[in-house]
Amino acid sequence: MPRTSTQIVLNLIATLVIYLATNPLALANEPQHSHQQHSQHQHLENKHEMPTSMGLHGMLLFANDAGIYASHLPMFHAPHNAQVVFKLSFTDNGLNQQLHKQLAQTNQVWTIVPQKFDLARLTPNSAEPMTQLTLDVVQGHFERGGNKQHSQVTATIDNMLLFNVLDMTQGKPKPTRANYIAIGNNADASSFFYIKHLQSRPDADQLVRVSSNGAELPAKISINLSKEQLHASAEELQQALTNTNNTVNIEPIYLELNELR
Repeated sequence: MPRTSTQIVLNLIATLVIYLATNPLALANEPQHSHQQHSQHQHLENKHEMPTSMGLHGMLLFANDAGIYASHLPMFHAPHNAQVVFKLSFTDNGLNQQLHKQLAQTNQVWTIVPQKFDLARLTPNSAEPMTQLTLDVVQGHFERGGNKQHSQVTATIDNMLLFNVLDMTQGKPKPTRANYIAIGNNADASSFFYIKHLQSRPDADQLVRVSSNGAELPAKISINLSKEQLHASAEELQQALTNTNNTVNIEPIYLELNELR
């Protein structure tokens, strides 16, 4: 009986060896499911490649009359190589009202720290879109001495406003103009924001609050930069937006240079 069992095993091994020898692609043709699923996140509108984007993605938090907004703190390396801005609301209505009031009345820096997630899930064409984040709320910069105010709260992503995958090519000529995009410029809002649209390394992550005497301001502006400039000054922004029909006030909220060198 033992001899018979041994013979069966040897016969099976011999059959497998012959099969693999005559079918060298049998193992190579196994479907690579994980690779196929990951590649779905790489088809972005501006066509810059976004490599692995799972990580701890800290964000700037700010607000006006129209709502609360978050802006991912970007860098020119993975997994943070995307400029992302969206409108959000906290699922706890009391907390949402409290933070909305606090943030709309101050130009101090507040940040949020979501649990680790794949930033590519925020792209407009994501196969697995992220709709909620679990996060901590920090008064100040979360990596620079900020004070945590709320832990493990839930926020809903209400409206994606900007998803700009950064071009990480090095050695490009410095842009001669700084382009700014309006955020929260609803008709009923007493103020709104301009954020600098990031281009190539080095650059400046810049956000300013804008208020005027009621005159309509453009959704986008572009300002000439000198040879050494990476961003426009508050005075230059004010001058570009002020004319005989309006008075504009510019208040800086956030400016980061070192992380985008």
